[in-house]
Amino acid sequence: MARETMLEERREPLTLRPWLVVGVGLGTLGLVGATLGAVWLFESIAGIQGRGVAPPAAFAPPQLQSDPAGDLRDYLVAQRARLDGYAWADREKGLVRIPVDRAMAMIAARGAAAYEPLDPPPHPGSAPMTRRGLLALLAMLPAAPLRAEEEPGLAPPPDARLPPGLVVRDAAGRVQGMGEVLDGLPAVFAFADYDCAALCGTALGLAAAMLPETGLRPGGDYRLVVLGLDPRDGPGKAAAMRRAWLGEGTALAATAQFLVAEAPVVEASMRALGYRARRRGEGFDHPLALFVLRGDGRLAATLPALGAAPEDLRAALRGAASEAAPGLLARVQLLCEAAASGRGGALRGALAAGGAATLALLGGGLLLLRRRERQGVSPP
Repeated sequence: MARETMLEERREPLTLRPWLVVGVGLGTLGLVGATLGAVWLFESIAGIQGRGVAPPAAFAPPQLQSDPAGDLRDYLVAQRARLDGYAWADREKGLVRIPVDRAMAMIAARGAAAYEPLDPPPHPGSAPMTRRGLLALLAMLPAAPLRAEEEPGLAPPPDARLPPGLVVRDAAGRVQGMGEVLDGLPAVFAFADYDCAALCGTALGLAAAMLPETGLRPGGDYRLVVLGLDPRDGPGKAAAMRRAWLGEGTALAATAQFLVAEAPVVEASMRALGYRARRRGEGFDHPLALFVLRGDGRLAATLPALGAAPEDLRAALRGAASEAAPGLLARVQLLCEAAASGRGGALRGALAAGGAATLALLGGGLLLLRRRERQGVSPP
């Protein structure tokens, strides 16, 4: 009995204390109100009332391929263009990239010498050749070894003009006059041996690669015209040369004119432009050059076939489209470009004679000054 009485005294009473519950509630409400008041007071002092909450920043989407099949197709097209096109591999070193098929054909044509080095090893102590020197040498080299008694070259006369009345045949066998071929458009004109794939083909391939980079429209702003050097070649060879080096399905290939002509016409064309080529066996000795002609056949500029840049070609074609006749500076530039392209014999001889005379005068002056110093006489 006594034990139960003790337990009853220790239990929590069952009756609630209303004042305690009300006090806890009022205290909670007061704390919440004080907190809200403090926040309001802080926002009022800081001046951030009325500002909305900044939305979360949008993150950039993941860099995923939107068109994998199209990306692969573009990649394969770019790779195929590198394999089948012409371009500079290293302009500073004079290295040219040519199509794989053409390179294989050139190597196979070497026969037993296919595995020999393409270039002979340099001699000990020889100085490296600069890019301009290499390009000038390549422009000077003919398509075959030179004859000892006759040296091909390039020396355009001041008023060089391709006669519009020359009768030629195009790759389809149609007979046309040279004026009809030009059709009043500026033209990039070149002589070529249609059997020469090493130098003539490479020069035409580089021209085909550079012309689109000028930004000019073939057939609208200019025309590419090539005349075969061999009168025995027919339209079939001209068509094969155009197809091999320009391809098919492009505006340049569709508007380019690859021509053949009789021997008197070829000789008259070379004579009009100051171009000299000679037959040697089955090939030709000839310089490599690009002639930029006006719409009436007048010569506007001469560029090296293996060293011209797209911007040079564009400037020359823009100049050829102008009706103004070339002035004195343009004529001097034409002579200099001719020397760089074909190394004209007369101009080269004049430059060599002038250089020798200058050196002789300098040497004589130095000797005279030295002699006066030894004699103790002051120079005037």
